[in-house]
Amino acid sequence: MSVKKKHFRSGLTLIELMITVLAAVVLVIGISGMLAAGHKNFNHMFARTTSEVVRNSYEARSIFDTIVRKSVYDYQDQTSSSDITVYYYSDPGNIATLDDFPDRYATFYLSGTDDLMLQTGDVGSWPPPLPSNSGGFSIASNVTFAEFTLKGDAIRMSLTIDDKDDPTVKSTLRKVKIEVTTTAIRHNKLPL
Repeated sequence: MSVKKKHFRSGLTLIELMITVLAAVVLVIGISGMLAAGHKNFNHMFARTTSEVVRNSYEARSIFDTIVRKSVYDYQDQTSSSDITVYYYSDPGNIATLDDFPDRYATFYLSGTDDLMLQTGDVGSWPPPLPSNSGGFSIASNVTFAEFTLKGDAIRMSLTIDDKDDPTVKSTLRKVKIEVTTTAIRHNKLPL
């Protein structure tokens, strides 16, 4: 009797090799797509959090809160819903007598160039004349809406700050629109 030996060859066939390469290509394409999407989302969030609109909204809110909190709650001027004038003591902790009237004023108003303006100055006599909405400096740009509302001792400021479409920037990632609403309570009182 003769015994036939079977020879088994270890190795890969061409079909097994092609299936393995195809699976690797699909895996690489999937990972590349996820990395590209993550990179795009990172750029988008970075642009949103470091944009001028975010900085403007933070600065406008901070300046408004600081000034309104030291203003008097029984006197203010408001000629429209987009402007307000408050009166405050330059140093509330150093008032000489209780008969002293506020010595400073601050007017918040929306200019014609979409800037939220702040005009400050000294109050000459009491009751003070209404300051004109001219001069001052910009505390926020690209403001498309500003409204000031009085409610008791509190003043609410509502702003909409919107980036304009910049034709030099091809990406739409930089376009950001923020609505800011803040309320500050006035803490000082006019003398009797």
